[in-house]
Amino acid sequence: MTVFKACIKIAKSKCSITLLYLLIFTALLIGFQKSDSSHSEDMFQDRSVKIGIIDEDQGPLAKGLYHYLSKNNQVSYEKNDTSVLQEKMYYRDLEYLIWIPENFVENCLQGTNSLKVMAIPEEMTGSYMASKVNSYMSSAKLFYNAGFSIDEIVENIDQYEKPEILYSHPKTNTGYQTFQIGMVFLPYILMGILFFTFSSILITFNQSTLQQRCQAAPLTPTKKSIQMLLALSLYSFLLWSIIILVELLIFGKTFLKTPHLMYYVMNAFVLLIVVMSLAYLIGSSIKNINSTSVVINVVSLSMSFLCGVFVNLELLPTKVIKIAMFLPIYWYEKSCQLLRTYGTLNSGMKINFYKYQGIQLLFAIAFIMIALVIVKNRRILSRH
Repeated sequence: MTVFKACIKIAKSKCSITLLYLLIFTALLIGFQKSDSSHSEDMFQDRSVKIGIIDEDQGPLAKGLYHYLSKNNQVSYEKNDTSVLQEKMYYRDLEYLIWIPENFVENCLQGTNSLKVMAIPEEMTGSYMASKVNSYMSSAKLFYNAGFSIDEIVENIDQYEKPEILYSHPKTNTGYQTFQIGMVFLPYILMGILFFTFSSILITFNQSTLQQRCQAAPLTPTKKSIQMLLALSLYSFLLWSIIILVELLIFGKTFLKTPHLMYYVMNAFVLLIVVMSLAYLIGSSIKNINSTSVVINVVSLSMSFLCGVFVNLELLPTKVIKIAMFLPIYWYEKSCQLLRTYGTLNSGMKINFYKYQGIQLLFAIAFIMIALVIVKNRRILSRH
């Protein structure tokens, strides 16, 4: 296990950088926690959706849908003007649009037609509002098939359908919000530490003199790669575990009671795999140890700014979002945004969450494949 021990020894020599990043992360968590505790008591905020309705029916069932959605959302009637509606959707003046056709009862209640809707792409509000509209229409059809009149249907739905809060954070749960902020900053911490550590190890082993010694030693390239992989994986997993443990020590029971805790942990573990693969690619590509800091800082900082680590995704311009979609950290932050926005995940939201995890893993596979090609070409060149 000579290579394994050498990798661990090099990693230990980078303990000062590791401790620095961990101290920064811990200080951020403690700072955010104290900031939360200074807020006024009984603070409460619910997240409503800006909904536009084009009502071409003007019947009681259509008005009932308007009243049903307006209980905890901002609902307004809109004119059927495509250019105006597209502009409102673009500037987020509207997040969800519903067309109610003429003869609403005949077309959508007695018939099999569905309401026409428009949602902002890649926003979870679309999935959430679709479930609310489907819930209203399903209840209406159930009452209609049971022989109720339209007025009775509207009254019964209004009486028995309880509005759901999309997002809330009472004062007693502010620790949840701080924990979520910590998860948002996690990519920068992992990138900063693993990029430096992996690069130091890989650059050291890629030195021509050391490669010649390894070739002369009774150690096959396969065994060397396996030992190196074990060392890098063990170091990365220990680092990830320490970060999770730090969060547990700071937040205590609130950490364990955090909504969607297992989803957060899963997302963080997938992120670890992505950062490991990217760190391996960077370490395999850099030849000069002096250029390590420049390359690592450019990659980690640019990805953090573009993908929503330092700036909330909702505040980023559309052009930046389009660029960020080609980077893996964006999909990690997209998962965090989904988890912290909704108290309960429906089936559509869960599918989106797993889709985001799959995209991150595809990025990891691509990084590893590119790194293997670079390593193979370097071995071929070293033989000549």
